[in-house]
Amino acid sequence: MIQKILLRIVFFLTLSVSFVFASGDSSFDGCFPHQGYGASPIALGSAYTAISNDILSLYWNPAGLAEIKSRQLITQQYDLGGLGITHSVLSFGAGQKGRGWAVSWNRLEPTNTWGYSYQEDTFAFGTGKKINSLQLGLSAKGYHSYLKSAEETDRKWSLGLDLGLIFNHNASRFGIATRDLISLPAPGVAREYSLGYAWIGSSQVLALGIDFQGQARTLKLGFEYQLLDSVAIRCGLRGADLTAGVGFTFQNINIDYAFSNNSMGKSNIFTYQLSF
Repeated sequence: MIQKILLRIVFFLTLSVSFVFASGDSSFDGCFPHQGYGASPIALGSAYTAISNDILSLYWNPAGLAEIKSRQLITQQYDLGGLGITHSVLSFGAGQKGRGWAVSWNRLEPTNTWGYSYQEDTFAFGTGKKINSLQLGLSAKGYHSYLKSAEETDRKWSLGLDLGLIFNHNASRFGIATRDLISLPAPGVAREYSLGYAWIGSSQVLALGIDFQGQARTLKLGFEYQLLDSVAIRCGLRGADLTAGVGFTFQNINIDYAFSNNSMGKSNIFTYQLSF
């Protein structure tokens, strides 16, 4: 409880200071520009760069959008780390014959802002294409943050461009993704690179990955086992943080759950996906 209170205090102090020092600068300086979503990737320790093959690829690696074979709709909402910060996601996409696309809206919003009103939104559109064993993808994003207090109202905007690539060889997949390769206006959002490898068997998936952002390096491991045709269990490691989850499939409906325990706290995440 004390840790959560301290984290909330640090969050709101960071939020206040960032807007004070950024006054007059129109670039985006939000708190959560690279907050991933989707219970399945998170349960796998976020080692999803090479696995990406559905609508969630819009965030993790847009090259995976090439594998969408139907219309897909996902929704997600949970309390980030139990800190009273609501993370909401709504995304829709479609594809066929080695081409796919998706759009998404992603919002983080504190529910108790101690006199502040704050929202952080990301709007994204991406597309992917498959060329033999190679998949290529890109996505364009608009970041928007909104802060309102008794003294002032402040809005920030930024644009970002992500690129992705996946190479398939038998049961192995290799993935590369760059988030915010281009970010305007400068300095914009910090660039992030992701490398990944995945081995996909008949009932098991093993995934490895590493993220680079500035001088920071984060190793990622993920494992999935198809327990039944309709049930998959997952576990992962992101840096020193353990993750776990389970997925259920009912005809064209997927319900995925992930448990994440990191520096921001413990999160219970549900993602609902409809294919039609």
